Amino acid sequence: MTAAAALLHALLGGVYCLLAGLAALDLRQPLGRRTRRFVLAFAAMVGSCGLHHLTMAWATATGDHPGTPAMLLSLLLGLVPGLAFAGLRLEAVLGGRGDRFLPGQPAAVALLAPVGFTSLGLVTGVAVTTSVAEHAGYHRDGTLLGQATAPLAGWLAGHAPEQVATAALNAGSLAVYAAVAVLLLRTQLNRRTLLGGWSLSGLSLGLVFASCALMHLVAALEHAHGTAHTLVVDLLLVPAGLAFLAVVRDEHRLSQRVVAPADAPGPVGATG
Repeated sequence: MTAAAALLHALLGGVYCLLAGLAALDLRQPLGRRTRRFVLAFAAMVGSCGLHHLTMAWATATGDHPGTPAMLLSLLLGLVPGLAFAGLRLEAVLGGRGDRFLPGQPAAVALLAPVGFTSLGLVTGVAVTTSVAEHAGYHRDGTLLGQATAPLAGWLAGHAPEQVATAALNAGSLAVYAAVAVLLLRTQLNRRTLLGGWSLSGLSLGLVFASCALMHLVAALEHAHGTAHTLVVDLLLVPAGLAFLAVVRDEHRLSQRVVAPADAPGPVGATG
């Protein structure tokens, strides 16, 4: 399981670094101010994510960070939309369409909500169970009730400072990525009213951030076995995420005004 988690971290890290490189190529083109701002924030976001996953791949492979069942599940859930979005971006850079229009309400799109909520419940349950079993020794009462009612001071005393800091940063990343995912997917809903369908690129990116939020939820629940190296990288994620969140929020506001499709920032295909 640890080897599989390390491999998936490395694969996702490579995918996100590729996306950062493709965004950098987009910046060499003449772009409008709004689009350039979007691409810059996107490049910083996926670049920091790529560095995070590569660092986690190393930490997992060397035994500093265990590959838990919940983390493995969340990584698998993020792999499909990540590869889909990266493939579309690469296609666009090579002169192809870089997106697919999904008319109406395809069955796969209709299943996203129930599958997403089921996955959230399953992964969260596994993460909580793993956390309780692993950290039972930190408190006199190792039951779930004892863990839930333990004083905060006792929890802090049972964890190294870098673990506490990493868990806090993961909670912050969870909030940011969840907000980005909600805004991206709501933008797709707004555009569907205008266009009568969905952007595969936009949906994929929304699901990428939803899976990222899930991964950071798992890390926060499992108290994130942080090291000094992973902590430094995690410090980059929150500001990069906040910058991208600000850009996505602006795009969402424009979509609420039923903007024309031509106004969407094309180079990264994030809003379809």
